[in-house]
Amino acid sequence: MPVWWVVATILVAIACGFVGAIIWSRRRKAKPFLLPVDLWNSGLQPSESTDLFLPTQIEHIPESAKRYLLWSTPAGAPIPTRARFITSGRIRPIRGTNWAPLVAHEVIQVGTAYSIESYSGRSQDFTGYDLYSPGRAERRWIKASTKRRKVVNLEGGHYEEFARWRVASSRLLIPGGLVPGPQVRWTDGDEDGASFTVIVEGKRYHFHLMIAPDGRPYKLTSRRWSDFDSPDGKWQMLPYIVRFSGVYRKDGYTLPHQFTASWGGDLTEEYAVVEMEIQDAEFQ
Repeated sequence: MPVWWVVATILVAIACGFVGAIIWSRRRKAKPFLLPVDLWNSGLQPSESTDLFLPTQIEHIPESAKRYLLWSTPAGAPIPTRARFITSGRIRPIRGTNWAPLVAHEVIQVGTAYSIESYSGRSQDFTGYDLYSPGRAERRWIKASTKRRKVVNLEGGHYEEFARWRVASSRLLIPGGLVPGPQVRWTDGDEDGASFTVIVEGKRYHFHLMIAPDGRPYKLTSRRWSDFDSPDGKWQMLPYIVRFSGVYRKDGYTLPHQFTASWGGDLTEEYAVVEMEIQDAEFQ
């Protein structure tokens, strides 16, 4: 057999393999679910806030809580009713697995709704959304891998309880979102932190916020409904910790810049599930 024939055969085989790899990669690339509700532009959103943050609103709460609210929101500034964020970082929803890069676009309607559109870095091998609004709670994710494509569909029931906690805790991302009112109550506290309760659709969610001397929040503890690390898929109340660091400023408001969330009340690397930082924010 001529040498040129052998060489040509090898080159054709290599080319076919390369083309096949491209086709396989495109086939397994995650196709995103489309977010069914646009909370930022839809009629679900309230009008721009007309409420102003005044020191008289926080006269009867713990001193540490006052420091936090004055740190985040200037006196006389409007209290936003909604916000949207672009965040980036990494996620690991299953303990012991590898971290995946994550970019998220989040919209929060204070006290009532949120949506999060997420994708995993440049490859977009992980993509999907989370949505909660009154009467609707759902998660739609696709995670592609070299072995199989995993589709996650959650709605109502357990996930609704999981998502309501997210609505309650998201007030921390809204300047003035924890000013006392019908849905927010600060209770006991000391120089290092204070406890508060948020009501969402008649259900109460309890938190404790650790606060630095300058008013910067640095740790949130709570209990959250989840099936995390459950071998039989059973949902249960688990300790949940969010650690904050850095400072992000926008339009006169101040927020923590980075946050790391962990299940099980353990801040070690093993139990961390998400690490994110704010890239951009907009308030109304």
